[in-house]
Amino acid sequence: MSSHPYPKKSLASYLLPFVLIILLIGTGWYIIQNQINLLDIKRIIQPPPVAKDEKAQIAYLEGENEVKPWGKEVWEPLTKESVLQVGDTLKTGPTGLIVLRFFEESELRLDKKSELKMIRLDKNEVSGDHLAVELISGQLWRRGKDSNTTEADFIITTQQQIVQMNKAAVINMSTSPEALQVIGGKVTSNIAEKMNGSRKPISQLILNGGEQLVLDTLVIDQLKSGEKNVITPLDQ
Repeated sequence: MSSHPYPKKSLASYLLPFVLIILLIGTGWYIIQNQINLLDIKRIIQPPPVAKDEKAQIAYLEGENEVKPWGKEVWEPLTKESVLQVGDTLKTGPTGLIVLRFFEESELRLDKKSELKMIRLDKNEVSGDHLAVELISGQLWRRGKDSNTTEADFIITTQQQIVQMNKAAVINMSTSPEALQVIGGKVTSNIAEKMNGSRKPISQLILNGGEQLVLDTLVIDQLKSGEKNVITPLDQ
């Protein structure tokens, strides 16, 4: 029986394990010398979605209010020095009240027993500013800075709506009942229902200043059937 010699290994194949070991030792030594822990590495790999001036400041506080910063599971007391960024969630107590001032100078008031999440805070001189928040529960008021200024895109989402407005719009929204009041300007409400984690579109409505929409069961059924005459004059 003839024997076949094993193929010869190249020098590189012998050196590769040693190179990998040296790299692992060097990386470990660097981490130890620079006191980098696993949380620091996570921040480098996946930093918080925040940049430049993309933030909101506390303009006014009243009562007890809390914030759950992005990436954390623990609520912390909210103070006037707090700077809010994308991913942060706010919560007001029974006597709480928060007024936020965004970088494009619009303001938002979160009333008592309310919860709000910061979704998008993009400052862009070319395409315009794009801001979005989610009203999880409770009530808010949003006021544009200048009625003559229309650039920027501000979106407020709720359980049943995605409401889009420009910088100048003034609105009031609540979740119980689900309602939208437009005090000034013009907004677009995309009504949908959440099903299995996604939204199923129902209807799209445009509301002008002095109009309101209350999404009770009857109105939802009307919208599902194609009816759009559900907007009513704003209550005084």
